[in-house]
Amino acid sequence: MEKAVMEVDESLSEAYLSRRAPCERLREAFWDTTAMAASAVYEDSARLRTVSPVGSASDCRNGTL
Repeated sequence: MEKAVMEVDESLSEAYLSRRAPCERLREAFWDTTAMAASAVYEDSARLRTVSPVGSASDCRNGTL
């Protein structure tokens, strides 16, 4: 179990860093273009919506992203 937790933490750490960087540099919301591209392979009911980006500028400022 501990090995699985470590592997998941390692794989997610890069994703966390890529989301934090725009917040720290630009103080704007993070928009994950790879997630939108990947969702194109799903049927319409399971696709990501393009209504708003993940998180918001206020999430960046508050450190909740």
